[in-house]
Amino acid sequence: MTRTGIGIRTAQDRSERMTGQIHLYNGTGKGKSQAALGVVLRSIGLGIGSSFQTRVLLLRFLKGPGRTYDEDAAIEALQRAFPHLIDQVRTGRAEFFGPDQITRFDKLEAQRGWDVAKGAIASGLYSVVVLDELNPVLDLGLLPVNEVVNALKHKPEHMEVIATGAEHPLLCWISPTCTQK
Repeated sequence: MTRTGIGIRTAQDRSERMTGQIHLYNGTGKGKSQAALGVVLRSIGLGIGSSFQTRVLLLRFLKGPGRTYDEDAAIEALQRAFPHLIDQVRTGRAEFFGPDQITRFDKLEAQRGWDVAKGAIASGLYSVVVLDELNPVLDLGLLPVNEVVNALKHKPEHMEVIATGAEHPLLCWISPTCTQK
């Protein structure tokens, strides 16, 4: 059933809402993590007062404790308002590092985060799983790309998965129409 209002048509009960997408927010500059939070907010809003599952996981790779990020205040506000709907996991160290500075800790932290992500994706308990800064983790070789792609290709149908970070050809590994593999 589609409801109408003053110039507003909602798609709350349309079947397209039941198929989750894989979102890739990449590129240089700011705004990728905040864009992911927009999808999180939409999911929570759609689920309030309905039977729509709205549990969200914010898995933040390479954003360890000891440093603040632009999106922290928004995440904290959402967690205060909806503590039963949002889980957050931060992994890694707080400072930036390049490929020649990778430590055992970096590898272990990336794997810890990926283990959480795999479990969340396989469980089907979440409507949205945000894999913030996944692209740089893959670029640094901290996780095997083929394992990540396989998990994303087999996500539950209803689940939205968002991967963020600087440019990485992850989209070409997921999309059957991409020719740049």
